[in-house]
Formats: sequence, C-alpha cells, structure tokens
Amino acid sequence: MQVRLTLNLNLFHKVTLFLALFWFFFPFRIPGIPISTEQLVGVYALGYVIWHRMVLPDWVISYIKWITFIIICSLISLICSPNPDAQPIKLVIIWILYPFIALYIREVITKIYHKCNIEICFKWVIIVFVTQAIISLIIFVVPPIKEIVIPLVTSDDSSTIKSVMGFRLIAIAKPEMQFANMAVAYGIATYIVYVRSKLVKMNQIWFASLILLFSIAGLLSGRSYAIMMALMIGMIAILKCNKGIGVGFKYILKISCIIGIAVAILIAWLLANGYEETYKWAFEIFINYQESGKMDMASADVMKSMYKFPDNPITWLIGDGRLGNESGGSYMHTDIGYIRYLFCWGILGSLMVYLSQLSLFYNTFKLVSSRYVKSLAIFIIVWAFIYLSKEIYNCYCPLCLIAACGQTEPVTYLSKKHLILKRKHGILHNKV
Repeated sequence: MQVRLTLNLNLFHKVTLFLALFWFFFPFRIPGIPISTEQLVGVYALGYVIWHRMVLPDWVISYIKWITFIIICSLISLICSPNPDAQPIKLVIIWILYPFIALYIREVITKIYHKCNIEICFKWVIIVFVTQAIISLIIFVVPPIKEIVIPLVTSDDSSTIKSVMGFRLIAIAKPEMQFANMAVAYGIATYIVYVRSKLVKMNQIWFASLILLFSIAGLLSGRSYAIMMALMIGMIAILKCNKGIGVGFKYILKISCIIGIAVAILIAWLLANGYEETYKWAFEIFINYQESGKMDMASADVMKSMYKFPDNPITWLIGDGRLGNESGGSYMHTDIGYIRYLFCWGILGSLMVYLSQLSLFYNTFKLVSSRYVKSLAIFIIVWAFIYLSKEIYNCYCPLCLIAACGQTEPVTYLSKKHLILKRKHGILHNKV
C-alpha cells in the first residue's frame, strides 16, 4: 500500500510538473475562464511560496525591484494618458509571477528526484516542447482537427490570425504566442537540446531526431527560426574555438546537416502534398532570389513603414500607456518591439524593461556554473534584443527558469516544521 501510494504521488508530481512547464511556455485561455493558464499557475505558485514561507533568492528580489519600477512607469503612463489602457499593467503583473512559477517548478522537480539541477529541468523542457511540436504537426496535416482548434486558440475578432493559420503551424497557445513567437520558442528549445547533449550523454539518434523535429516545427511557425539557427551556429563556433578549429567545424557541420535535412524534407513534403502557399511563405526569400535575383520579403518592406516616432515630448518621456488600439491591433499600427515599448512606456519605462532583462541575465549568468548553460543565457538575451526590432519580446520566462533550476544553493525556509518535513522525505534544505 505504501509503495502504491508513493508511486501515485510521484505520478501526480510528474503530471503537475508537465502541466506547469507547458502552461509556463505555452499559455492559453480556457473557454469560460477569464485568465490564462500562466496566470493560474502563477497565482498558485505565488500562494505556494507564501504558504511554505520560502525565502526568496537574491535574484528574485532583484527581479521584483525592477518589475516594480516598470509598474510605477505603467501607472504614470496610465494616469497621464488621454485614452487609458489597462493592458500594459496586466502584462507587467504576469511578468512579476514568472520567478514564482520557476521556483515552484524547481520544488516539484525536487519532490520527484529529491534534487534539482539544470539537466533534469532541460529534460522536462524538451519533453514539453516535443509534445507541443507533435500536437501542432498533427493539427497542421489533419484539416478537420485544424478547423476545431482554430476557434479555441483565437478570439472572435482575430480574422487576420485565422487566415494566416490556414498555412502556418498552429500551437496550443494563446494568439500572442502563435507563429513567430513559437518559432523563437523552438529556437530556444533547439539550443537547449545542444546544451543538454553537452551536460549529459545523449544518444546521437535521439539528438538528431530532436533537432529535426524542432527545425521543422520552427520553420513552419516563423522564418525567424532560420535567423536563430544562424546565431546558434555562431555561438557554437565561439564555444568550440578553444578546442581547435577542426572540432568546432565538425560539430557545426553536424548540426547544419541536420537542419539542412529538415529543410529538404519540409520542401519535398509541402510540394508533394499541395501546401504550395506554405512553401511560398516559408521560402519566400529564396523564391524571390531565383525569380528576380533579389533576396527580399514582403514583410520586410512592410516593416520599413512601421518605424514611427512620437510627435510630442510627453510621449517620448512617459509614453501613451497603450500597447493596442481600442478597435484591435497594435497601437500606432506598428509591430516593431522597440517602437511599441516607446509609445507605451516612453524612454523611461522602456529603459526599465531593457535594464530589468539585462539584470536578470547578469544574475542568471552568475548563478550557473556550466559554460554551455551560460552560453544559452547569452543566446537568449542577445536574441531578445535582436527580435525587438521585429516584434514585442522579453526573455523573462526562460531566464527565470534557468536561474531557479541552475542555482546551486538549496531553497531555504523560515519554518522549522518545513525543514523537518523536507528532511523526513530525504530532501535537504537549509533553514534561516
């Protein structure tokens, strides 16, 4: 009976861990519930931390201070705006929950394995991304399922998103996470596969299969994935240069070949199964080069018209406090992340957002010891600032998880009762 109870409890923790990670990376709105799954997990995680009287690590305290500054900037913009919008405040409140979700995930991992390290964390992250990729590909190739899923992951007024979903990969996530943002997520997952292969021994077939799967899913989600892979290969080249040019070239060639195979499979399958619209979108730059000799894209031409700037000093300083229009769509009809932050928070608030991410990166970089995990943190922060030239993006989610699971010092509690219970179950923690 005791063994069965332990097994059932262990299974419960594994299901909890899977759902927490899935909803953390891929939040979506359940019909009939006004808040998203990441908010549900965030509120529960916050309650867990408070109830168990967990002592917050220094990096979390630093993070909360920076987010508090952003909240103050948001309130100032909201008060001074002639057309107030609560969306920025709601967004920042979600941001402040991220470290608590990460700490809760660390706790669940510890309950399952009686320890927590970054290798175990990455193992579960890969499982979650594999699940999302497989589900998304099934939806993509089975039209009846696609017709059922599209209304569930979009709002009633998102006709543009629904039209694009006809030829791009659909994720089980809210509209803000679709397409290019999912490509970014798969790009990070691809780098995590590489990092984990360096931390623990990984079967080469399994390694190649994961890179292949994430490459196909990433390319079908957004063309940003290709740029991320170029950045990833550059990072690997830098990491491997101290072991000799030959070693670095061999590893880069292996990953490049796997991605090349993924592209070849994707092109062949799309053309053979009548997905010409997807093919023309995914490989637009190469098709245009073949036809006109110019490597250009329609989206790049549209982006040039989106670089707009405030026309008054108040907006420059504190922003208009808006991320979206009342009728829907992006405020000032621009998708550029830097411009949207400028119009929302002004120079002061935008600076707080950028500095908060740099501060979180710095603290994460100090916490982890592996040079490969450090390179992942660099990859994420560099991409965050590159991607802001295209869309809104922040790196709070992945960096919080790396910081929580990568820290070597155990979590501490204020309560002696919790310390006794943890030791009873074989999990050693310190008491303040």
